[in-house]
Amino acid sequence: MTHYSIAGYSIEVSGTGLNAVSSFLPFVAPQNTVKEAPMLRLQTGVSVDVPHVAPYCSYPFPFIEKDLNYSLAVKDNTRFMKIENPERTRFCIEIEDRGEGCFAKTDMDEHTPAIIVRYAFLMAFDIAFLFHQTVSVHASVVTQEGKAIIFLGDSGTGKSTQSRLWLEHIPHTELLNDDTPLIRVMNDRTISVFGAPWSGKTPCYKNKSAPIAAFVQLSQAPHNQITLMKRTAGLGAVLHATAISLRRDEALFEKITDIVSVVIEQIPVYHLDCLPNAEAAHLVFQTLKESGRL
Repeated sequence: MTHYSIAGYSIEVSGTGLNAVSSFLPFVAPQNTVKEAPMLRLQTGVSVDVPHVAPYCSYPFPFIEKDLNYSLAVKDNTRFMKIENPERTRFCIEIEDRGEGCFAKTDMDEHTPAIIVRYAFLMAFDIAFLFHQTVSVHASVVTQEGKAIIFLGDSGTGKSTQSRLWLEHIPHTELLNDDTPLIRVMNDRTISVFGAPWSGKTPCYKNKSAPIAAFVQLSQAPHNQITLMKRTAGLGAVLHATAISLRRDEALFEKITDIVSVVIEQIPVYHLDCLPNAEAAHLVFQTLKESGRL
C-alpha cells in the first residue's frame, strides 16, 4: 500500500497500478507522515463490474493511442469510466462517493501502459476531488514571489508561452504546472492552487501550492491589452477551463459551479489580448502589482 499527498489530501492506493507512473513519485507520502483519513481509497488490479447504464459522455483519446476512447456513466452515487478500443480488452474504473470519502477500484495494474493509467486516474481523481472542494483546470501556472498567476485559454492560445515569458523576463518566477493544476477551497475558505501529477507535455510535477493572485484568460492579438472581467464573464472563463466531460454530469457540474463561484468571489479574472513577447508579461505583472495582487 502506498500513500500519496495531492492537493493537500491523503490518497491511499493498494496494488501496484501507480508504481510505473513516474509523475506520481513527487507526491508519495511517507507512511509515518500520514495523519488523516484518506480522501480517496483506490484499489488497483481488481475486477470491476460495469452495469448496463448508458454513458453520459464518450470521447476519443487520440493523443494517447489511435482508436482509443473513454466513456463515463453514473448510477446512484457511483461513476464508471471505461477505456477501450476495437482490438483490446477494456480498462475500467469505478468511483463511489460514501460521504466521508471516495472509494475507487480499477482493473488496471502495473502491466497497463503508464500513459493510460496517468490519464485515466486524472479523470478518477478529478471526480473524487469535486466532493472535497477541489477542481482541476486546463491552465498553465507560474508563481511569482509565492503567489500564483493562472493562464487560461483554449489549446493553442499561448498559455505555456506566457508562462515561459514570465520565467524569462519576470524575476523570482517559477513554473508550478503547465496543464492541469488543482484549485482548492481550503477549510478557512481561502483559495490555493496546487501542482499535480499531470502537466501535459511539460514534465513539471511539483508537490507545491500557492495562493492565487489572479486568473488571466488569453486571446492572441496584434497588440497587448489587459482588462478586468466582470464577475459573470470571469465565472464563465474559469468554468470553461474545467473538464467538459465532468460538466456533462449534472451533479458534478453543480459541484464545479459551487467551487468556482467561491473562487471568483475572491480572485479576479483578467482578459489579456496579447502577443508572444516580453511586453505582455510585463503588462500583466505591472497590472497585478498596481492592483495589490502581487
